Amino acid sequence: MPLTEILCASPKYRRSESGFKVTLGACLDCAHTRENDCHFTYELLSSMYATVQDRGSRISTTTLTAKCMRSEFLKRTEEYAEKPESIWASFRGTMYHGQLEKFAAPGSIEEARYGLITEHGPLTGSPDLLDVRMGILYDYKVTKEVPRFNYPWDDHISQMNINRWLVDNSWWVEYHGEYFLLDPSKEQQVLEHLDAFVNTNTRENIAKFRPAMWNELVVVYMDDKGPKPIACTKSIDVPKVDGSGTKKQRVPDIWSDDYASKFILDRYVKAKDALEAGNLPAIPEAFTGWNHPLCGFCPKKQECINLYFKERK
Repeated sequence: MPLTEILCASPKYRRSESGFKVTLGACLDCAHTRENDCHFTYELLSSMYATVQDRGSRISTTTLTAKCMRSEFLKRTEEYAEKPESIWASFRGTMYHGQLEKFAAPGSIEEARYGLITEHGPLTGSPDLLDVRMGILYDYKVTKEVPRFNYPWDDHISQMNINRWLVDNSWWVEYHGEYFLLDPSKEQQVLEHLDAFVNTNTRENIAKFRPAMWNELVVVYMDDKGPKPIACTKSIDVPKVDGSGTKKQRVPDIWSDDYASKFILDRYVKAKDALEAGNLPAIPEAFTGWNHPLCGFCPKKQECINLYFKERK
């Protein structure tokens, strides 16, 4: 379900019968007067609300790396309210991405949506940027402060590897409003699933949308001071040149297809059970007690708590 209400901080709404929840329309009407008490102008609020998506039951790579599927389920299946401040961070990210898409390097592929049909259903994902010639996948993350350490956060490594697997194994790709076939053996299934015109020149499509080999998966963190690109790497033991044992060396952390496929399908089944079958997910172990930092930002926290105690009766 979509975002339908705003938690307004204006004193006049705190005194109203509905408390401080107002509809999006009422929020915009208030901002349109130019006499609103908050720091958001009409243009900012209107732009922010336009970027909030109603994803329904669609499962994408972002869904598979959601830290709390319970929160995801509640936000997608029921109407919810947010503070404008809570939408601001994601809106800033959307603005950054919008500019980056306009100025991608020639030959790079920005925000293409790759897709296939797994044994459990369709899966799609849109990597931020793919440099096909260099075999580098990029993901841009707007953060309060770039990491001081030189490795990406674990969920970002997972997201990058899911996207890498998707690029290599997709049946089709959607790019600038057009569809391109990537797997000729799946042509009929793709045509039936998309019900749209599909460019079936597979050899040219693969050369354009899929690198011949992978070199790096890079997360580009950005804060107010600037960017910090960090490649996904892991430490392995390699023989020393003099043959006297081994030494540690960092190499690209690119998952095998088998490992990535299992990781994806395990999470796909859980996401489908929640979003399509309608089964409320359990609270993740790290979120027990609602003390996780993300619980403080979740618009469904109180409902999650209420459901928990209702389940235990």
